[in-house]
Amino acid sequence: MRPILDNSNIEKCPKQNNRIDSLPPAPSTITKEMFRVPVPLYNEAEQISALAFYADKGLAYVPALHSGYDSWQASACATLEFSLRIFVHGLNLWNWHMAEQKAPVAENTRACSEGRIWNENGHLVASMTQQTILRPNADLGARS
Repeated sequence: MRPILDNSNIEKCPKQNNRIDSLPPAPSTITKEMFRVPVPLYNEAEQISALAFYADKGLAYVPALHSGYDSWQASACATLEFSLRIFVHGLNLWNWHMAEQKAPVAENTRACSEGRIWNENGHLVASMTQQTILRPNADLGARS
């Protein structure tokens, strides 16, 4: 995955929260990744299952990763809510798709992450949101 800084609202980002029990506010970063399934999927149920699995892959850790933490540095991570919206029929994940992930809100151990998946023709295939509790390991202390 390759983080890309969204410079359009860099000045709007608030200062970091230095509380030890909180991640800093999420930076304005978008992670983009190309993907496809490595094996054939034979029906729509398998396609949707693979899409859901891929959509949920790492979405909870996006706020930490975009703030410079590794996933192993979290002491707790739990999903409070995950929603997947699929906009097309006849998915074919054998073809290339692009996933983008961002975290518009992350503060005081709560985070909301968003993701979108586009097909190779540039059509939006699915979108997802996830609300999580994400606590940094107490041994790390606050970032300054």
